[in-house]
Formats: sequence, structure tokens, C-alpha cells
Amino acid sequence: MKSIPPDIFKNLRIQNKRIENSNKPSLVSIDVLKTTDYIFSKDFEVNREGDSGQLLLATNKINKDEKYIVKHEYTDCACNEFVYYKLANFLGVKIPTTKLFEIPFDEKREYFKTEFVVGIEYINLVKEGFSFSDKNLANNWQDYFRYRALYDLFDEGDGVETILDDKGNLYRIDTTDAFRLGNFFLDYAGIDYIFEDVVDIKANIRKQIMQSLNYDENPDRFIHKYTKLCNEYGKEYAKYYLEPFYKMQELPDDYVNDFLNTLCYFYADMVGDYFRNYIEKSKRICNNILKSLLLH
Repeated sequence: MKSIPPDIFKNLRIQNKRIENSNKPSLVSIDVLKTTDYIFSKDFEVNREGDSGQLLLATNKINKDEKYIVKHEYTDCACNEFVYYKLANFLGVKIPTTKLFEIPFDEKREYFKTEFVVGIEYINLVKEGFSFSDKNLANNWQDYFRYRALYDLFDEGDGVETILDDKGNLYRIDTTDAFRLGNFFLDYAGIDYIFEDVVDIKANIRKQIMQSLNYDENPDRFIHKYTKLCNEYGKEYAKYYLEPFYKMQELPDDYVNDFLNTLCYFYADMVGDYFRNYIEKSKRICNNILKSLLLH
């Protein structure tokens, strides 16, 4: 599969998505923007190319103050950033507003490497690399500990990257590397294709992606992290680490279904199934963590 050009997989994904969407109602969501309503630029002050590839700046054609940092080059950025935002938003943890971009048929610009385009609210930052010693600068310094909780709960691997804006708001950014879900699966997810007359890619990827949920629900590693925070900062601060674990258990199914249904107008439906199972497992883990703490 590695030898097949990426554009072929992209076209196969798009074909499958059209079939899956054919029986769905028209997409209407406040979480979705149209690329044709925005001006895109490659040259702006955030001029770096990391694990998310080349970034773009999207500026609303009418409201020039509405801007988004855009990721488009890899298949994991849009779904992981969007789902992370929707979960963090429910949990009351501040991260920039995140939108999915729809590429209409009349879009003529060829900026976008994949069909998955995500916009992260542009923040006027004054400080990168926020630390606890800076807490007097931030209105929501408590999120410093909540970010640590989400990092652990959502299986991130890139570190906790934080910024402070010009209004004293602390934000968490760059949440692509999360949920145990990366390009290895998402490049092929939904492709209805038999490779070399042997491998059914669609069935094989679905099996693999769901098998990746077979990991231990033991709460010990979270208890260890919480205990370490207590020792380093004291319980009066470490308590904020526990808040997302309490709130996660209150996450309603209709909220999850709403944003995953939106996501699955872009991604294969199996990706939505994966996230539903991942979230349910996360809720069980949260329950195990809090029960275990009561026994300590």
C-alpha cells in the first residue's frame, strides 16, 4: 500500500464518503465553515512546519477579525483537533475554538493536501510555554492542571503546549497527537478497495482501528500522576487535575453523537464508531480513577 500515490487513496476516501453520505440529510452545523468564505495565506507570522505540516492562515472575507490557523496536510489533524476541542469545551477547559472546513465544489484554490481541513481560532499570543510560576498572569491558571489531566486521559504524545493571549487567557494548543489515532489508520479508513486481490482494506482497517481500543483500563498510572502533583504542588492545586475526570462521566450521549455525526460527513463512519467507543472507555477509566482514590 505504501507504493500507491497518496492522491489515489484520497480519491478513494472521497468516493466512499459520498456513498456513506448519500442517505444522510444535508450538513448543517455551526462547527463547519466553507473554504470559499475565507482568504488563505501561506505567509504569516506563525511560519513553521512541524508534525502537522504546512500551516495556513484563513481570514474571513467579510469579517477580517475572524481568523483561523489551518491544518490540512495530514489525515489525523482535523478529527483529533476537532474532537479534542468538543470534549474540552464540555469539560470547561479552555482551548481555541476549532472548526471543520468544507471544501465546496466551486473551490478553485489548490491549497489543501487532504480533504480534511481544520481551523483553530487565531490567538493574539503574548507568551508561549506557560508554567505554574506564571499563574498570576493568567485568568484561568487552574487550567494548567486540567490540561495535564486531558493529556493523560486522551493518550497524547507531543507534550502540553500552552500560550497566553493578550487578555490574560491561558490556552492549550496543538492536540493532534491524541486518542491513539494517527495517519497509519486514517490514510486508509473507509477505502473500499481490495489490494492485490487479497487484502480488503476497508474491513482490515476497521478491524485494526477497533483493536487499538484493547488497552488496560487500570487507573494506577493516573493515580501516580495525581500523587506526584500533590507532592509537587499540594492538594489544593492538584485537585484541579481531578476535575475533568469527574465531568467526563457527565458527558451526554446526544452531545457526543451530535459532533461525531458532523465529523462523519468528512471522515469514514468507522472513525465515528471508534471515537464513540474511545469516549465510553474513557468514561469507565474516569470512574475507576475516582473509585480508586476513594480507597486510598
